[in-house]
Amino acid sequence: MDFRLSTAALILLIASAAFPAADAEPFTGIYVKADDTEYDYDAQTFRAEGNAFVRYNDITLTADLVTGNAEGDFEATGDFTFTQGERTVKGESFIFNYKTRIGHSTDASVSADGIYFHGQSLDSKPDGYSLTDSTFTTCDRVHPHYYLSARELIIRPGDEIVARGVRFVLYGKMLFGVPKYTVGLKQGQRTGMKLPSVGISGRYGTFIAHNLDVSSRPGLSGKLALRLSTEQAFQGGIKLDRVSGSPVFLNLTYREPYYGGLNPDTTVSRLPEVAYRFYGKGTPPIGGNRGDSLYLTRTLLNPTTDEGSGNGLNLVGEVGVGRFKEDPSGADSTRSDLRAMAWLDPVNLGDAIVMPGVLARLSHYGTGDNYTSLGFQLAVARKLGPKSYLSLAYVTHAITGSTPFDFDPVEIPLELAGRLQFPLGKYAIGVGVRYDLQKSRVFDSEVSVSKVFHCIEPKLTWRNRFREFSFSVGLAGF
Repeated sequence: MDFRLSTAALILLIASAAFPAADAEPFTGIYVKADDTEYDYDAQTFRAEGNAFVRYNDITLTADLVTGNAEGDFEATGDFTFTQGERTVKGESFIFNYKTRIGHSTDASVSADGIYFHGQSLDSKPDGYSLTDSTFTTCDRVHPHYYLSARELIIRPGDEIVARGVRFVLYGKMLFGVPKYTVGLKQGQRTGMKLPSVGISGRYGTFIAHNLDVSSRPGLSGKLALRLSTEQAFQGGIKLDRVSGSPVFLNLTYREPYYGGLNPDTTVSRLPEVAYRFYGKGTPPIGGNRGDSLYLTRTLLNPTTDEGSGNGLNLVGEVGVGRFKEDPSGADSTRSDLRAMAWLDPVNLGDAIVMPGVLARLSHYGTGDNYTSLGFQLAVARKLGPKSYLSLAYVTHAITGSTPFDFDPVEIPLELAGRLQFPLGKYAIGVGVRYDLQKSRVFDSEVSVSKVFHCIEPKLTWRNRFREFSFSVGLAGF
């Protein structure tokens, strides 16, 4: 008797677990609120109509009507807003599965990383979004001052935007189109769309310059650097910083102005230059098509953006070879390079940040020359206010040997570089100086003035050593 009762009780317990009572909640973790809410517990579905609000973990969905089921499917119609973390999607209809985090919408808008997107078709994935026939801008007005249209757009929040078939529209006028444009969104490394710059140079006359993204596959990263001037005609060329998914940089350029070296009038043709880089664990890739091999950076710390990789110690090695032709010196030779660079992430010291770095270099030339350099840099920067800072860098090199080129050697063996950024009324003023401590003289200086007009920032820059005025337009948020 006791055995039979125990068995019956066990059967009842299993049945109650397998078939919950009608008033049990089949949507664990989901909160639903609306003017009118209906549940079908047999089919495990719900319908929320009128000011519908649905929340699941970090996901919220509001719409005129939301339906869903225990399989994870949500369908929203009528002026919906979907929020996941800091991402927001808006439109008229949206299908989403909260388990796979995959969704689809038509005629939808997205906001992420301070950028506004709109596409005729949108696919939501765990790592981001893809849109077709889309536009994007950092201008928050109903009729933005500028926008970019793209045939295809891939958004990876916090990482990058990849746009294909791009056209740039300013004040309703299409200025130019490019096959592809990539915008970096990583913290402290944000890059993006830059309009062509124009200027007057003491050597090259009037010029216009622009960089075009020529990446055609995920494993290829690079740009076409174009510069047309009244004195030199065409200058620039192809610069790749990633080939076949590998950290290979390749430069093939013609008479590109070299903003450095011993002679400020130098142009360099790379016919070509190829190198392979080796990165330490966690070290962020060095990109940006530097136009030359590793060097102790002339880019001073910016305490408003520089946060480091979080890796502590960063290491990069490089082996490369190239043929170079220099003008006006006429030097023409090959160069084989072996370089290594190490630097610490910026160390926070209250309002200031400090970053040390070292570089070792060994170069051999077709002329038989050898050139070695061991350099050390200590960079420090301090915030002076919400929009102002002072940045300094002390750089010293121990050098042996010689090089046949003017562009190639260390310009200042013992250098103090500085930059001051501050507001003046509605303008932003930037002053940069490179000082030669051995010769006790200013090697170069630069002054820039810019002003933000809502989402567009015109900038005028004077570079003293190169006797050059340039005018460029930046886009706020990029």
